[in-house]
Amino acid sequence: MSFTKTRAAIQKFQGASTPDYQMQYLAKEFLNSLKDLNGRYLEHLTLDILQQQRKWELENWLTNGYYSISNEFAKECLELCLTVQHLYGAKIKPWTDAALKCYDNIFLKYIQEDLGESVAFQTKDLKERDVYTHLEGMGGNFKIIGACFHNIYRKRNSFYHIQKLDNSNGKRMLRKPSSYDFNRQRDFIINELQRALRLFREEIEMNK
Repeated sequence: MSFTKTRAAIQKFQGASTPDYQMQYLAKEFLNSLKDLNGRYLEHLTLDILQQQRKWELENWLTNGYYSISNEFAKECLELCLTVQHLYGAKIKPWTDAALKCYDNIFLKYIQEDLGESVAFQTKDLKERDVYTHLEGMGGNFKIIGACFHNIYRKRNSFYHIQKLDNSNGKRMLRKPSSYDFNRQRDFIINELQRALRLFREEIEMNK
């Protein structure tokens, strides 16, 4: 099956309300279909987030090993969930981790290889968010892209900072996010990703 036909088959089953037992069946079917993507996990993930059918030839653009790294992180996302419409509950935590690494690497390629610039340190330590600050400093659409990824990064961190203070006795407690909380965060993250990647695609294609 071609890459395009496989994507279309996967998207027929979109719908976050699909019961778990159906998802287990579909997961087996689609995990078997991952090989039909011809190893192009990055393209599938990106077009799924963008909700676009128009091809984006990322492999031809991402040179010097950048493609293989982003592609592996995209595969991690797809192994958790083959479409973002089926992403629910606590799966958003590892999914967001992998997605950030996937697209951080693409931004590094653009900044360092296409523009020939270096990402400045914001502190004495190397931090992933330095990339987003660099993008914001470029202005225009890149300022929005950087801000979107800053927002996603902060949401990702909130998954792991789960202590809260009981003001009545001063004791610390752990809070357990509900599926509703995770799904709200998922919607925010996907919307920010979609907005940022659409703008990034516009910029890349405009400057070909």
